[in-house]
Amino acid sequence: MMTNWWEHVLSGVARWFAVVLPSAIAVVALTFLVGIVRFRSPGRSAKWTFELVFGLFADLGRLSFARIWALALHTIKESIRRRVLLVLVVFGFIFLFAGWFLDTAPAAQVKVYVSFVYRTIGILLFLVALLVACTGLPADIQRKTIHTVVTKPVLRLEIVLGRFLGVAVLCTGILLLMGTVSYIYLLRTTGLLGSAGAIDFMQEQIRRYEREGNTRMAEKARADLRQIVNSLKARVPLYGDLDFIDERGQVKEKGVDVGFEVTRRSFIPGATSAYARWHFRGVPVEKFLAENRIPVEFTFEVFRTTKQDVERGVKAELTFRNPRTGYYVLSSTFYVRENYMLRKDFEDDPATPENEVKALLDGSQGELVVEVRCLSPDQYLGMAQDDLYILVEEDAGFGVNFFKGLVGVWLQVLLVSALAITFSTFLSTPVAILATLTALICGQFMDFVAGVALGQLHGGGLLESLIRIVTHENLLRRLPDTPWIRVALALDHYFFNRILQGVTLVLPDLTQYSVWVNVARGFYIDPIVILIRSVAAVGYLLPFVLVGYLMLRSREIA
Repeated sequence: MMTNWWEHVLSGVARWFAVVLPSAIAVVALTFLVGIVRFRSPGRSAKWTFELVFGLFADLGRLSFARIWALALHTIKESIRRRVLLVLVVFGFIFLFAGWFLDTAPAAQVKVYVSFVYRTIGILLFLVALLVACTGLPADIQRKTIHTVVTKPVLRLEIVLGRFLGVAVLCTGILLLMGTVSYIYLLRTTGLLGSAGAIDFMQEQIRRYEREGNTRMAEKARADLRQIVNSLKARVPLYGDLDFIDERGQVKEKGVDVGFEVTRRSFIPGATSAYARWHFRGVPVEKFLAENRIPVEFTFEVFRTTKQDVERGVKAELTFRNPRTGYYVLSSTFYVRENYMLRKDFEDDPATPENEVKALLDGSQGELVVEVRCLSPDQYLGMAQDDLYILVEEDAGFGVNFFKGLVGVWLQVLLVSALAITFSTFLSTPVAILATLTALICGQFMDFVAGVALGQLHGGGLLESLIRIVTHENLLRRLPDTPWIRVALALDHYFFNRILQGVTLVLPDLTQYSVWVNVARGFYIDPIVILIRSVAAVGYLLPFVLVGYLMLRSREIA
């Protein structure tokens, strides 16, 4: 497992050098061209470029943390004096108490609240970074107050680093404060801290249904309570590889298409020989033998062709199979409700002469196959690769997991802050804000940008999509073969798409840092994932800061 992580890191480092080195050469070449326009002399331009580039290495050896921290404190004090920042923080704290405003089903209230909190904190900190980072340097340059700084023994690199450190410290303080408040509020709302909360209310509701003899509603309330409790855990799952076996026994990557336009799940038909199969590797055999059970959790989607019993769900069954020995055990049947997390523990049946858990795991070498069949006629079960998993650990600590999710938000904010400061070194405040927002939007939809750049999405590139919008042309229909259309498609392919490909290489994919999604679903965040994301963030931060330094040093501000 560690080898795979190291291979991932080494491939990332190699890609970093493959992007940064050509980009650095391009920046130096562009600086030389700007110098020619500025000085109208190739010789003076070459000397100017040499002083900028090699001055960077000289400044690195003369950095003073005391001066950087003094500039960071100045940035923090400057931001506190702005009333807009205070308004943002006040509204941020109001939104943290989302339980007052969100009307959700009991089973999803923790997931919805946690997702809402993370998104709110992220949006607030992005606004703080934009306001503080994009307005500081341009305002100082416009008011000429920066002259009092650059005329002192302060390096341009220290100015950029001081600004960045100030924004980072300010956003970190707000993040920790808001994260702590929201975590305490979550515990109090659910009843894990202080007064009675949602868990106690649900338990009382279950007891009331049982006293009334309403077993159906009592079972539904227990299912809702399980969703809440599982959302307040940090479960450690083991995922397997999913494939589908159709009614003819052929192995396929996807199941039946039921006509959904957008779905990440494939479906298996009910009351047929078709089934879905997960192949697990690295199963902790010794752990499960000691516990004498194999816990499996899953969340499936239901597609109905007939109504039947909607409240009860669709009937299904699990089969556990040892791929090495061929030994298998058919588990008991159960009912699947739409998007409800269910759990089935495979345990030894005392009525059998042998220990079924031991017989299943003996000789498996850490491999296990789980098969799912739908038993309800005219109904379909939908599933994706991560919808079923083996539960390796019940709870690795929700509190620590919650704050690990905040680390992902923090890394996103650092990257946006570095971009904002870089743009502010050579752009005015409105243009810097617009450029940062553009980079932020691209980073949040990097998969879409990459799909357009590589021509993998229907509708084509920039010009082709504009033509389709104006002419109301269908996305799947080919455009007429005219000279103007050919020119537009060629421009898309050889110019605009190349620019988008460069954007995907230079800008970070901010969605990769949204590890808080696991917290909302009640899953454990691997610290190695946080480490890799942090290393990747540093890989982006260094070039951003250095480009900001070069841009600031090239300006005649003193």
